[in-house]
Amino acid sequence: MRGSSQPETHTSRNLIIICLQESANAALESRSLSFEKHFPEANSIADIEAIYRATALIITAPDLQSILVDSDDWRQKKAEIRQLVHAGKVMAKIKNQQQERFIAQAFDADLLAIRTGFIERVDKWWRGFSSSYRNTKVTYLTLCKT
Repeated sequence: MRGSSQPETHTSRNLIIICLQESANAALESRSLSFEKHFPEANSIADIEAIYRATALIITAPDLQSILVDSDDWRQKKAEIRQLVHAGKVMAKIKNQQQERFIAQAFDADLLAIRTGFIERVDKWWRGFSSSYRNTKVTYLTLCKT
């Protein structure tokens, strides 16, 4: 009985050591990021996570060097900009709601051909015999997760 639990204890000990090493590495990386990005130094796990989130946002942020923020276009086209921001929020909400149903590439795909292929034959009893309809259906199904 004692012999069977020893490998389990040894494995658990190794896992604990690995977790401690990873935590130490994360702390070192967060200190480096704090210094590099002028963030306050991390004093807790929550601080480390906040630094990583902030760094991820910085890395993925678009390059704003070419945008003229003080241009009059921002003031003159305020309504259009707000409309685009609203559309972006709606798209993000739809993506969030549908991400379990569709693969990531589906949200960037041109769906007009699929939509047209379905609409043209939606009320035709013979649509199952149409190669165009079957191809449209296959294309649609390749964008679905299940």
